[in-house]
Amino acid sequence: MKNFLLSISVLALISTGCKLLCTDPGDGGPLDPGHSTPTVTLTPTSTPSGSETPAPTCPYVSQWGTLGSANGQMNQPIELASDTGDNIYLSDWGNNRIQVFDSNGNYLRQWGTGGSGNGQFNVPIGIDITPSGTVYVVDVYNYRIQYFTTTGTYLGQWGSYGTGNGQFNTPWGVAVDGSGNVFVTDEWNNRVEKFDATGTYLGQWGSYGTGNGQFNYCVGIAVDASGNVYVSDHVNGRVQEFTNSGVFLNSWGSTGSAPGQFNHPQGLKIDAAGRIYVADDQNSRVQVFDSGMNFITMWGTYGSADCQFIRPTGIEVNSTGDVFVSDYGNNRIEKFHP
Repeated sequence: MKNFLLSISVLALISTGCKLLCTDPGDGGPLDPGHSTPTVTLTPTSTPSGSETPAPTCPYVSQWGTLGSANGQMNQPIELASDTGDNIYLSDWGNNRIQVFDSNGNYLRQWGTGGSGNGQFNVPIGIDITPSGTVYVVDVYNYRIQYFTTTGTYLGQWGSYGTGNGQFNTPWGVAVDGSGNVFVTDEWNNRVEKFDATGTYLGQWGSYGTGNGQFNYCVGIAVDASGNVYVSDHVNGRVQEFTNSGVFLNSWGSTGSAPGQFNHPQGLKIDAAGRIYVADDQNSRVQVFDSGMNFITMWGTYGSADCQFIRPTGIEVNSTGDVFVSDYGNNRIEKFHP
């Protein structure tokens, strides 16, 4: 692990049906299917980037969540989405379920159990919701995308293990554009795949490398109002922008801890004004950029206090501008209003 190791017990992973490697998602090789599951701890192996004291301008509002499997508890919360009512949907990785909260953190409902049947999960990660209320979930180790109503009624699925069109090798993120097209980051195949709303394959782009349009573990993904697609290029320490059909447009970022640099960027979200929010995982912070990729602000440091993070992985912005961050290592969601 490059910066620190995150506590995941072998028994907990076995009980949630994670058959392959479920490492913490940011060690330079997240969810490596070629190794066995490690036992790790939360002890930092080196000093995390940034100050140990939260910035006084942090726009912290509130938080919720503790470690566990009861309603409202979490076991490795990973990605977030919101519906038109500003309810927050959480991929609760270690509990193999989706949980739903209102914007103040009150528990509403959940669905999912460990398994490979319809509506079951083997490590749910990416999640996105259409304006009409279709919820897409990346079911990582079942190598598929499942989709549901906002109350958890199963609607359909697609995908299998492999490198062919419409297949996946550790899919991670999902984003839906205004036309209903579904984009999936196929992490270990180092590509983005594009589908229609029911899973018909439409195209793909990407390969392994450091050049424009190449990836070294593509994870987070978001689509702006114009249909352009943004991808977190995890190990390359950058975010790349593409047209809706995959033509490379731009990239920004490099590995580091200065403003505009990243240490394993994860979740992405774009608000109504076009601002781009990045969960800068191993820098333990959120960074915000304008639509021209210019740095605006950032907040967060390593720790467990308010406005601190141990592995911020997922991010969501609701219609009122509230920002929600899944704090993976602290098993909670933090709410901000920048």
